[in-house]
Amino acid sequence: MAEEFASIHLEDYYAKFIEQDVRPDGRELGEFRACSLSVGNLHPTADSSATVRWGNTMIVSGVKLELGKPTDENPEEGFIVINVEMTPLCESRFKPGPPSAFQQSVGQYIEEILINSGCIDLHQLCIKSGKLSWCIYCDIMCLNWDGNFIDACNVALISCLSRLKIPQLIIDEESDKPQINDDIPLRSLEIGLFPISSTFAVFNDSVVIADPNLHEESLTNSTVTITVNIEGTICGLRKNGGSSIKSDQLNVCLEKAVNRARELTQLIEQL
Repeated sequence: MAEEFASIHLEDYYAKFIEQDVRPDGRELGEFRACSLSVGNLHPTADSSATVRWGNTMIVSGVKLELGKPTDENPEEGFIVINVEMTPLCESRFKPGPPSAFQQSVGQYIEEILINSGCIDLHQLCIKSGKLSWCIYCDIMCLNWDGNFIDACNVALISCLSRLKIPQLIIDEESDKPQINDDIPLRSLEIGLFPISSTFAVFNDSVVIADPNLHEESLTNSTVTITVNIEGTICGLRKNGGSSIKSDQLNVCLEKAVNRARELTQLIEQL
């Protein structure tokens, strides 16, 4: 009977639970879902890869190093390019084809927080100023979508990058071509404090819940994603929807986001 009621009157179904400060999946309003990580070479051409299970949301991320030429505007920097893919495999509403506006916005947001937070310094990717640099191509694919896509993608990519090894190159003086120096061990990509995202949703224009699943996202008026590091520094803020969020509620969300960042940073570092 409860399942039939939920399928017909989902909003009323959730409202009855939220009145009791709990959700149908048993979580408290401010409680996040469990997150598990695994790393390894999922594809023989990937230089680093990771899988994230965030509740029932499942994300796979892989990165590949390639050589390119720096831009004239930033001749001493390399690149990071993020591609986010959502296919019918994860949700029937998605169709094959070029990335949607939502997918592009997610990739752009993650790229911005990685660079603007100081997590990744693109200067370390430069090999020869104005001539040659590394480009990190990042692919993020959703295998199962049950809400909170941004947070799961962010953790998956950071897990990849934290284990990325970069070959040492030398430039042949005669041919001016790069060659891998096998005599020097691979170096790890230097990474600063991890910018960890936490998403909150506003239900009925008043109640704020943490880590919304797919059903909750469909019912909420707006979402806000707060990205912080373990020191509590705000690295990014993203809001969707028109409902406002009170300052005291935002402060509570920020506190929970910092605690979540410390929890997930420890999880990534233990890989």
